Amino acid sequence: MRAITVLILVMVGLLVAIVAVQPRPAAAEDRWAAVPDVQASLERIRQRILLEAAIQRTSQRARGHPDWIEAEWFERPLPMNPWFDGRHPWIEIASEADQGREHPRCIVALEPDDGTFWYDPLSGVVRARVPKGLMDDQAIALYNAANGVEVDSILP
Repeated sequence: MRAITVLILVMVGLLVAIVAVQPRPAAAEDRWAAVPDVQASLERIRQRILLEAAIQRTSQRARGHPDWIEAEWFERPLPMNPWFDGRHPWIEIASEADQGREHPRCIVALEPDDGTFWYDPLSGVVRARVPKGLMDDQAIALYNAANGVEVDSILP
């Protein structure tokens, strides 16, 4: 009987240890606390786009926005989206089909190749995406707060 009790206690202890070390998604408060950092990163990117457009060092669209954004344009650290852990590309350039949009087709980075930031070289718009794992209303609220916009769908 004592051996069974010890065995059960060991199993419960192992279960607790396994659950305790599992990575957990950032709490909602952590995501909201990071909004100013996301906004600051967006502003750094926007300012650099304006500078590159003004000095015309890179290929540009008819409206005067650079065709791409280079990491080398920035002093370290790079402007980062703290909601992501580095498994997504830093920035995604809108495809030809998506150019002229105000927002990415999906505001949530669902696919591994979705950038943490999205840039449309036709309009010069830069947006921060939000991470998956949120309810739609939470994702929309977080996206709107970070980007200073008012979308009403994760697929604007």
